Amino acid sequence: MENNETPLRVMHLCSYYCGTDLYRNLVEALQARGVRNRVYCPVDALPEAIKQTSFPLDISPCFTPRSRFAFRHKNRLIRRDMAARYDLREYDLLHAHTLFTNGYPAYVAHEKYGVPYIVAVRNTDVNTFFKYMVHLRGLGVRILRGAQAVVFLSAAYRDTVLRTYVPAALREEIAAKSVCIPNGIDPFWHRTACPREDYTPPLHVLYAGVIDKNKNTDATLAAVELLRARGQEVLFTCVGEARDAAAVQALRGKDYVLLLDKADKAALQGIYRQNHVFCMPSLHETFGLVYAEAMSQGLPVLYTRGQGFDGQFPEGEVGFSVDPSDPADIADKLLQCLKDYPARSARAAENSARFNWETIAGRYEALYRGEFSCVSR
Repeated sequence: MENNETPLRVMHLCSYYCGTDLYRNLVEALQARGVRNRVYCPVDALPEAIKQTSFPLDISPCFTPRSRFAFRHKNRLIRRDMAARYDLREYDLLHAHTLFTNGYPAYVAHEKYGVPYIVAVRNTDVNTFFKYMVHLRGLGVRILRGAQAVVFLSAAYRDTVLRTYVPAALREEIAAKSVCIPNGIDPFWHRTACPREDYTPPLHVLYAGVIDKNKNTDATLAAVELLRARGQEVLFTCVGEARDAAAVQALRGKDYVLLLDKADKAALQGIYRQNHVFCMPSLHETFGLVYAEAMSQGLPVLYTRGQGFDGQFPEGEVGFSVDPSDPADIADKLLQCLKDYPARSARAAENSARFNWETIAGRYEALYRGEFSCVSR
């Protein structure tokens, strides 16, 4: 898309901005394309540190920790704060980065001022709000209907929402304006991308990320132990912040498990290159940036069937989907990754370029302008 079009003025509603760099990376890439962005981040407390940005960023502690558990009350506080801060009619479009928490204020602004909005559907929307907050499902569908476009990080999550939570009479309408755009990874990983050489035993299996029940390291450990019982040489490295004592305890005291603390990018790059396959059979995952990071370093990946990363590539192209409740399936797929290993590793490194923020920002700009033909479904 050419950048000589009239610059767009976009307000980003982004409650989770402070928890990850991905939103900053996206908006910086949009800035580079000439989009005029402002980010509004409602929180219950100011973070200790905020990275500088090339765009206006308003982090507003407009509700209390207790308010987080009263959805409609919290949302009223957010809308009141927004109304005091901005004239939303000055913006061409609102980008709500979650369906419920951010999408509701965008929906109300659209109803009140006629400002169009797009909305993203993320893990919490699917596995908390839609799944457990039955009384809010109707609101979620209204937000989807009111949006100019709906963004899913994967086809798996799109299909789950349309099939499970959208009434049959509305599925075609919402599907027609739904697109799948993945997250990007830090430019560091693209600069350092390279394939692994041919596999030689022992098999080194890697997990990197927070260690908790959702990331399901227990299942990976069980798969490793199955392979070892069959006579395979397998070592398991687990890197990350411990958030679940039981999950961490299960990993301790085994001579075939290496447990490492959270590492920065440079150290993690070295760890990736010491391993052969990345395995993260999460119970729930909207996308999983770490899959793409591992791919950039030439690691085939195992990901959860039916969750966020599933469907990004044809089965076997860069790795395999697994049943997170079946260690035998995980074990078998670990071995499959080793077949024609150099070619699969090369495909993983090459395909990691799909998760480039510059490319992704271009797709978002096309979506902002309503040019759906420019955005891959």
